[in-house]
Amino acid sequence: AWVQRSSAAARAADAALIDFGTGAGMDNIVVSLGTRLSGPAYHVYHGKRLELLRAAPNPPLPPRTWAHLAVVHGADRHAAMYIDGQLVASGDVWLPAAVYRANYYIGRSAWPDTPLFAGEMRDVFV
Repeated sequence: AWVQRSSAAARAADAALIDFGTGAGMDNIVVSLGTRLSGPAYHVYHGKRLELLRAAPNPPLPPRTWAHLAVVHGADRHAAMYIDGQLVASGDVWLPAAVYRANYYIGRSAWPDTPLFAGEMRDVFV
């Protein structure tokens, strides 16, 4: 996806780009912008258990600048994250469970304390 954050506010960096699941910690698949201290992350939950791939120690995507964020996850469990075509993280992550998911959020999260995404997105492909 092409992403442009509109805010440099500390909490804005915590926003989720996508969150597919049935509630917080219920077989979620999440791509987040990261935290105030580290870069974007790809989260795969099996029930409430989590495995993740984090682009660390990279800072969050800069505000008011377009960036391309991509996550590729193969059947062999190997996942890779790219920012503007550069590999920023790779490793083995659980494959998402083949279960029913009631919510397919873009720009928000199932966790009520996670801020909404503030900015623009385009070309979001799943």
